[in-house]
Amino acid sequence: MSAENELAKYRAYVMGVADGTEPTVILNRTAEHASVIVGILFSKAKFEVDILTGELNPRVYAAPEVIEAAANFLMREPAARICILSEKDIDAVKHPFLKALERWAPRIDVRVVPTEQQSAYRYHFAVADRRYWRFEQNRDSYEALVQFGDEKVGSQLQGIFDILKEKSRARVLA
Repeated sequence: MSAENELAKYRAYVMGVADGTEPTVILNRTAEHASVIVGILFSKAKFEVDILTGELNPRVYAAPEVIEAAANFLMREPAARICILSEKDIDAVKHPFLKALERWAPRIDVRVVPTEQQSAYRYHFAVADRRYWRFEQNRDSYEALVQFGDEKVGSQLQGIFDILKEKSRARVLA
């Protein structure tokens, strides 16, 4: 089976889990899997998507399905917002994800996490509406746990995110 067919099969599986009524943990291991998951997080979200990342890796966030899902998220809900906490500074003019979403720049908050805060954690994650999440236990790997509909862990991740956000330096995109 080709890599493209494998990815389509993975996408269909994840969509089935995401649309289910019972929370199910999914493991993802590659940048391609991560882009599928992030795209689905944006498609499921109604109000907010928060991302703690090393640098908003274009292998994940520049994937057409991620950009399309993020744009649809921002279009369908006028109050929707995206917040990105990055460990490295991101050039919003050159980054494909931010460039594609520039018309919504006032609703996209990008911040840089101070180096001293970065040493306090070893993970990355994305959380949408406090209930859909993707968690990389090791920030140097794409391997992650994913769950749709888990408000308990989603709220815990949101709490960590909010603490880091308060300590991070804002960037102006608009």
